Amino acid sequence: MTKLFLHSREMKSVFQLLGEHENDISYSVAWGLTQCPSFLKVFLRSVLNWNGGVDEVEIRMQEYEKGKGFTDIEIELTQQFHLIIEAKRGWNLPGIAQLQKYATRKSFLQSPCPDKRLIVLSECSKDYAKHRVPDQVNGFSVEVLSWKDFYQFSKLAHASGTHAEKRLLQELNVYLGSLMTMQKQDSNMVYVVSVGGGTPEGWSANYNRFIT
Repeated sequence: MTKLFLHSREMKSVFQLLGEHENDISYSVAWGLTQCPSFLKVFLRSVLNWNGGVDEVEIRMQEYEKGKGFTDIEIELTQQFHLIIEAKRGWNLPGIAQLQKYATRKSFLQSPCPDKRLIVLSECSKDYAKHRVPDQVNGFSVEVLSWKDFYQFSKLAHASGTHAEKRLLQELNVYLGSLMTMQKQDSNMVYVVSVGGGTPEGWSANYNRFIT
């Protein structure tokens, strides 16, 4: 098969051509959810325990509100649910101030949907994130998901999807899989310090005691 390279790196998914910044990832996932009803159903069932139809669901990206900034992804079904997804690259997590902006958006507060939630999406596991992300903001639940979760949602959806959905989900999984395996080259960096065995004048403890 012919291979495609961009800046000497092989492109194995059409989504890789879009890029790997936070917005690029958000756009890719939103496109997958929009074009693959099976993927959207798995996601909604896992997060909301929703088993209804998805034909009337609206997915919006980069919605702006003065003083509240842009949302990455919003998923809404009128009179049912309204989700705001904040997507982060790597192990970054949003601060409470950022979540507060989303939870106080006029469009979100005035939404007639009975189920309104904020969803934080990042590389972090739930165990790691739960100590750093509040359970609620302004009375709205905050759910934590990882890119690995979305990868699994996509794999589950692949089994029940149409041929067209299967092809797109394969592309999306290659993309998400490459993101999950990427890490900073210095993330495992350690520092080696040479410590003498003596004791500073006037001190009762030696250098080793301070280090250990």
